[in-house]
Amino acid sequence: GKLLILKSLAALPDWGWAWGVILTTTFFGVVGFARVGSAVFWKRVETAAPPPPPTSRADLAAPVIALALLAALSAGAGWASAYANAAAAQVLDPAIAARAVLGERAP
Repeated sequence: GKLLILKSLAALPDWGWAWGVILTTTFFGVVGFARVGSAVFWKRVETAAPPPPPTSRADLAAPVIALALLAALSAGAGWASAYANAAAAQVLDPAIAARAVLGERAP
């Protein structure tokens, strides 16, 4: 939205001043939101929370599976890339999709 406003102001004779005002106020707004966000999210809580329960092996199952899948994808990156490229080529070629749906009658 802001980029469209700035682009529309380019036709004005004093567009530089308008850009300066808009970008400066935007900068101050971002800095203000960042300060408030930091104060809200990083504020220390005065009450002590109970200690967390010990982790079990079941709690570690999801991260271990995710890391194993990541390692498998890294090891088979060439195959996965070729598969993704072939799928993209099929999606971008409407004749292949038409033959898959209509059979050999497709144009």
